[in-house]
Order: sequence, then C-alpha cells, then structure tokens
Amino acid sequence: MNAIIKKREETIASGNIKLTMLENERNELEQKIAETNRNIALVTANILNEVGIRYHKLLSEQLDNLKHDYENEVRQLRTKYTEDIKAMAEQESEKINLLAEFALQKMIFDGKRI
Repeated sequence: MNAIIKKREETIASGNIKLTMLENERNELEQKIAETNRNIALVTANILNEVGIRYHKLLSEQLDNLKHDYENEVRQLRTKYTEDIKAMAEQESEKINLLAEFALQKMIFDGKRI
C-alpha cells in the first residue's frame, strides 16, 4: 500500500511539475501575444498615419491643379472678353465717325456750314 501511495505521490508531483511548466509556457505565450498585439497596433498606427499624410498630399495636389486650371480659364476668358470689348469699341467708334461725317455733310450747304 505504501508503494502505491508513494507511486501516486510521484505521479502527482510529476503532474504538478508538468502543470507548472505548462503554466510557465502559457504565461510566456500570453506575453508574446501581448507584445505582438502592441507591435501590430504600432504598425497599424504608422500605416494609418502614412495613408493620412499621402491622402492629404494628394488632395492638396489635386486642389492646386484645380486652382491652376481655374485661374487659366479665368485668364483666357478675361483675354477673350477684353478682345471682344476692344473689337466692339472699334466698331462703335467707326459707326460714330461715319455718323459724324454724315452729320457734317448735312450741315454744310453751298460749301458753308449752317
């Protein structure tokens, strides 16, 4: 009976040793998992930060391009409208000159102005 009890105690002691080893392994794994999670969080934060920087840079470039295109269009329209106004002013000036000459001719009678 003593031999059975001794064998049982040895089995329990051996089991306790294995249990302690398994608990240590579990603790190490939990620490590694926690460290891996922290690393993943850091990498994710860095990636999101880089994406944000690139997004804002791209958005800024696109807005600058749109602004440049808009300014070019406005400049072209101003040039066109200025040319159109000059052309209309020249036409109106010619009409006024013709009317003035016509009016002067009507005002002259027998070579004298009336």
